[in-house]
Amino acid sequence: MLNSIQHFIENGVPNLQKASKDFSEDPRDFAGFIYKVRNEALQMALDYIF
Repeated sequence: MLNSIQHFIENGVPNLQKASKDFSEDPRDFAGFIYKVRNEALQMALDYIF
């Protein structure tokens, strides 16, 4: 579990920050923002399980 949390902090958080930055630059792409956040959340869950 600790490894999955560390992995999320190192990879997931920067990806979420990038998605947020991209959305703030182009708020018309709300679907893309949701897609990126969903993928990061799913990846975090999969890393936690496996």
